[in-house]
Amino acid sequence: MSLFFLQTTDCVIPDDAMLGEHILSGVDFTKCAVGQAEVNAMCFVLDGIAYRCVENGDECASALAALEITDYVVQNTFAPRCVVGVKTQPGKFGFDGIVFVDAETDKLVLEFGTDGFDGRCPRYIADFFPENMVCKEK
Repeated sequence: MSLFFLQTTDCVIPDDAMLGEHILSGVDFTKCAVGQAEVNAMCFVLDGIAYRCVENGDECASALAALEITDYVVQNTFAPRCVVGVKTQPGKFGFDGIVFVDAETDKLVLEFGTDGFDGRCPRYIADFFPENMVCKEK
């Protein structure tokens, strides 16, 4: 199994954990404790597994500090949507991270990573764009 590395974190994630087609069924924005600081976090459910992206808490040089599996219960759930995960390249989407696009609309649904990781002012990115998902009624 090949591995990829988000340059701004200490996390090495198997490529099949995030890349390619997956089912997204929930996203929450929350806070969590890192040392003495309370930092921003985004939790999402991908293929029934809850993941958490955590900001590093540095006000001057914010960055993605961790991507981890979590036991956090995501409250904002929705009908499962097929999404495609892509590892970004600085310059292509403008940051080091992962984006998920809706498999039907090909529009950006979820993104996380660090913008400007190779510059003087990096910035944590964790965004959800539910308006880009196709929602089908039963």
